[in-house]
Amino acid sequence: ADLTDLLAKFTSHIGKRLPTDVTQKLGELREKEVNFLAREVYESMLAADTPLIVTDYATAELVKVAANAFLATKISFINEIANVCDAVGADVVTVASGMGLAARIGTAFLRPGIGFGGSCFPKDVTALKQLAGNSGYHFQLLSAVIEVNELQKRRIVVHLANRLGQLQGARIALLGLAFKPGTEPNGQIVHARSVGPASDQPVVLRDFPSGALSSSHWIMSPLRPG
Repeated sequence: ADLTDLLAKFTSHIGKRLPTDVTQKLGELREKEVNFLAREVYESMLAADTPLIVTDYATAELVKVAANAFLATKISFINEIANVCDAVGADVVTVASGMGLAARIGTAFLRPGIGFGGSCFPKDVTALKQLAGNSGYHFQLLSAVIEVNELQKRRIVVHLANRLGQLQGARIALLGLAFKPGTEPNGQIVHARSVGPASDQPVVLRDFPSGALSSSHWIMSPLRPG
């Protein structure tokens, strides 16, 4: 009866701050009782056959950030492969497709570009690296992932200079600045202006959010290769 009453109080406060008496009682529960509560609360919200893992806070946090950090690592890896392909004259799209045929790898997040951005990947990669560092562990792989991602932003300017020649005063369209249609442009999305100042004559960048709520706008920012 006590567990049923606690379940009712918990479900009535989903999305809100739990009362102190509820949090205290939750902290006193045995593992078996916690598993019961978690399944009763969340299974009704999940599609059939959706796996449900009940774990502690530290593990749950790591599941989330580790998943995003792994996907970010795949992006940095395929970007490095793209750079090697440029150097040796190979086709990175075919290389990625061939890699993806292996069930152990798959094709997801093997599309080369100018690096990862958005509100989750940079935040979670940095959070995991900092969490490891605060615990006395140097996460060397993530340091490389972050470095590759930053360098990749600059490589696009090299490609632009090779194609366009003089970049000063050039008008460049940036696509995909919104996370999805009907949303505001995301300031964390990889942006060519992040490469830094280099000259007095700026490149003119034009944002095309492609379905975002706000209209396109002008951004002035000096760019240079490298």
